[in-house]
Amino acid sequence: LEARNKELTDTCSWLEASRQELDEMVRGSQDIHLITNTIGTILQCNPAASALASPHRLAGENLAEWVLPEHVDNWNHLCTSAITDPIEGHSERELHLRHASNDTFPLIVAARAFPLYRNGAIQGIHWILRNITYLRETEFDTQIATMVFKTSAEGVMITDSGGQILAVNPAFSQITGYSRDEAVGQNPRALLRSGRQSDAFYAARRRVIAEHGYWSGEVWNRRKSGEDFAEMLTISAVRDAAGAVQNYVALFTDITPMKEHQQQLEHIAHYDMLT
Repeated sequence: LEARNKELTDTCSWLEASRQELDEMVRGSQDIHLITNTIGTILQCNPAASALASPHRLAGENLAEWVLPEHVDNWNHLCTSAITDPIEGHSERELHLRHASNDTFPLIVAARAFPLYRNGAIQGIHWILRNITYLRETEFDTQIATMVFKTSAEGVMITDSGGQILAVNPAFSQITGYSRDEAVGQNPRALLRSGRQSDAFYAARRRVIAEHGYWSGEVWNRRKSGEDFAEMLTISAVRDAAGAVQNYVALFTDITPMKEHQQQLEHIAHYDMLT
């Protein structure tokens, strides 16, 4: 009996320590933790809930009233599943919740619901809401950048800090004649250099990029066919948070027709057409 009591005492101590540790984790979590009753009334929340409103304002509110109309079905699914099917209730659904200070810009959260039991009966629901607003905005920005990259009329080439080509867009292939597979992994010096510019020219360009972060000017390069072409080129350095160069981005436009027309005009200006 004494051994049994000691075992129970140790178990209770362990459970209490675990509860305190869990409470500390919830309080320090970046995710929003809410405890509601079975109809959605908020009973408790952690400090991260301030992303919606002050914890004092949230207490007593019904979480369902913070869900935007287009996501009510997701809310109902999570509530119903948490109560009738705890396993399915753990599934994640996206919810758009209004922010107390600005109804126009909803907080996008990935929501999960866990039932809370007492004496074998469900007494409430533990909600975990993860703010994915920034993630959605980043995804949108990425989609726009990808569309611009693919459809731009300018050639785009991205290299690593050592100059090895990581990506090119369709306009690059159209202008140079090199496919993406032929270009990626190559160094632009070996792939495109025409030989019309001196080593001193390239050294000066590197100095300008190192000092100002970009360089812009005219360059003669060579297509896959062996034909030289003129381009208006801008090279920009992309740096990380510490200021170290991670990538270089080159944007260029084929200006060969313009250069040829310029040469024709100069010829006409300096030579007598009759002689």
